[in-house]
Amino acid sequence: MINRNLDGFSAVSVGDPLADLDMGNPRKWSVFMEDYLAYDIAQTAGNPWTLTQTNCVDTIIGPTGVLVLTLGGADNDVGQMQLTEVPFATNSKRMYFEAKVKLALAASGTIAANEMFVGLASEQTTTSFIGSTGLALTVDDCIGYIKYDADTSLGSVCRKTDVESTDGSLKVPVDGIWITLAFYYTGSKVVFYVDGVKVSELDSNIPTANMTPTLYVKAGEAKANVLSCDYILVAAER
Repeated sequence: MINRNLDGFSAVSVGDPLADLDMGNPRKWSVFMEDYLAYDIAQTAGNPWTLTQTNCVDTIIGPTGVLVLTLGGADNDVGQMQLTEVPFATNSKRMYFEAKVKLALAASGTIAANEMFVGLASEQTTTSFIGSTGLALTVDDCIGYIKYDADTSLGSVCRKTDVESTDGSLKVPVDGIWITLAFYYTGSKVVFYVDGVKVSELDSNIPTANMTPTLYVKAGEAKANVLSCDYILVAAER
């Protein structure tokens, strides 16, 4: 819990993306956190997540709950994980997103030969989140981090009804190393952070449609690469 007194002191350090969120008042914020402690692998009725996949297996490892999306080893294998509902919208109010993820490569795999998205997005019922070339988004609305096929770096993106603003080459994922990807919507712009450090700002094409937490990974090579997620946190001002 983040506590703030009237003078503005916070339990997090200056510059932390959570520093401006007074979440000590639960009436003011709608907070969702997924730590994968009760995730339903069977995807039965009542499970809040939907996995859309081609040759991708979801598993949970302990002790504190890590979601693992393992591609099967063929080119174009894909895993897309979204909440079944779409509960979040910017509404010109503050919003915070954070996820801790890592991309692990199979033997002789390359970072560039993967497509990857982490953030909030409109619900997609098929695996057409990114176009078949792997070079452009096809999702209607999103805010988050995108890596295209043949790129080595993650970039930031805001996409509203298929029109987007982007900022590229922000972070090169390192094989098997955790990174924390976050963004903070101030009400007028989106500020992006990698491992607690500000890396980008976007102030146009900010979506207003409802969105859902989203993880996406697709192989651009015949390798059983793996995307893992330790947790996802979303806090939206009521």
